[in-house]
Order: sequence, then C-alpha cells, then structure tokens
Amino acid sequence: MTKEYTTKSAGKLVLDDDDVVAVMEGVRNYDEDTPFLSTKVLEDGSKRLTICAPTEGGYNCTDIDLLDLLDWVKKNRPELWDQA
Repeated sequence: MTKEYTTKSAGKLVLDDDDVVAVMEGVRNYDEDTPFLSTKVLEDGSKRLTICAPTEGGYNCTDIDLLDLLDWVKKNRPELWDQA
C-alpha cells in the first residue's frame, strides 16, 4: 500500500506506507523537502531505522542510518546532546 505526502519541491511524493515510520516535521533538510523516518531492509533481512532526506526534487533521497548517526554524535560530539 502506498501513501502520498505533499512536498515543497516535488508536489506529491508517493511512498510505500509499510516503510514510512514518520514524516519528520520540524527537522531541517537545508536542500529539499521534509525528511522522513523509514525502515531499510538489509540483505540479511534485518531492518534498520533510516532518515530519508529527499533530493533531486523529491525523486531520490539519501538514507542515513539513525542509530549509527546517534552513536556517532554520542561518541564524537557529546556536547551537541544539550543543544537539541
């Protein structure tokens, strides 16, 4: 099943509803539309939470592993936790 999301640059973005966990209103994507939290199925069948930041007018996106990102910030920039 799919669901349409309204985006600033591309108008309508159609996503697989099973993969989208949340549209991340209030989270900045400086180049394109509102990022969304989704699941990514890995080759071994496991799932990871990813932040998908739309690019190319909403026709593509960059997936960032959420837990990897949080772990990196915690280890390398712990002072940023207080700024959120």
